[in-house]
Amino acid sequence: MRLIFLFIYIITLSNLSVGQEQKCSEHYLDLGEKNFVNGDYETAESNFFLALNCENSDTVRVFDFLENINVCKKLKKEADAYYNKGIYKLAEQKYQSVLNINEKDVKSLELLDVCKKRITVRNDMVFVPMGSFFMGSESGEMNEEPVHEVLLDSFYMDRFEVSNQDFVAFLNSFEFNLDEAENWIKLNNEKCMICSEDSVFFVKKGFWEYPVSSVTWFGANEYAIWIGKKLPTEAQWEYAASFSSDNERFSGSNNLDEIAWYRENTEGTQQQSGLKKSNNLGIYDMTGNVWEWCMDSYFPHFYSMSPDENPFNHNDSDYKVVRGGGVQTFIDNLYVTYRNFKNPYQTYSDFGFRCVKIIVNRESVQSSR
Repeated sequence: MRLIFLFIYIITLSNLSVGQEQKCSEHYLDLGEKNFVNGDYETAESNFFLALNCENSDTVRVFDFLENINVCKKLKKEADAYYNKGIYKLAEQKYQSVLNINEKDVKSLELLDVCKKRITVRNDMVFVPMGSFFMGSESGEMNEEPVHEVLLDSFYMDRFEVSNQDFVAFLNSFEFNLDEAENWIKLNNEKCMICSEDSVFFVKKGFWEYPVSSVTWFGANEYAIWIGKKLPTEAQWEYAASFSSDNERFSGSNNLDEIAWYRENTEGTQQQSGLKKSNNLGIYDMTGNVWEWCMDSYFPHFYSMSPDENPFNHNDSDYKVVRGGGVQTFIDNLYVTYRNFKNPYQTYSDFGFRCVKIIVNRESVQSSR
């Protein structure tokens, strides 16, 4: 490597004027170091070559900088390539390697910060106070009957559906092959915005804050365990969706287009989370965008035997409950009491989820509907 630099140095010498040859080495060294610190490696390289032409040049110091410049340029090129493809985990590693050499590289610091945000799980949750409500409907499907009063303890619920960005952070915390990942998310679904390269999962550019989709119940449940939360019970989901709704048919409004992405206003295309109006608790997209897996096993007549407090159907079943509707759902199946169910091993392009966190102490809040 030093022979290459020496060769370039000889060429540089031949092109320099006599006046330049007399300039102090320290002048160009100072300029080169400033350029290096600012991450302007091309200009730094030029100034260090000029420093070599000066009398009494500190060649060892200059060659050390030139070697570091060569390494940083290579690392930044690799980092930028990963960054532009949205592979933020690998981009983060490369930018960090640059900063290990040049800790004040401003551009690498900025992009490293972006990478860290892209691979960090959001943890924005909404408090849902303890209370009772009437679950079910007499004007819907038979599996929504009978209407029954349910008392629930307080809990927190994710403000937004779990995003592609969140789920990629989860996937990248494990070491497994693509076949194993397929148990949790169907990456081959054309509407799934998560990909894999060099054994690293990443989100297609521009889709970080879209809800993750094509997730199986097992993938949703494993994510919830990993993040220290749970999937909501069916009762928790309906309670939060209909909270203080004043007989609203959908979660937050009777005007569906105010609060939901669904078949008629998306043509089946998923949308970024949080763009529509929230419901009365400040939770977004509980109606539409993606169906949301619940913890419960599905049983059509569970309401007739449901406990009065904190109901949860843990009995064996071939199906798990999904609620809320998605971008491929027609308006007739989007109301808050509508119950759907699917095989937990299967998934669809508009199937996602959100999580809850349980508050153990019932006396912490005494609030009722």
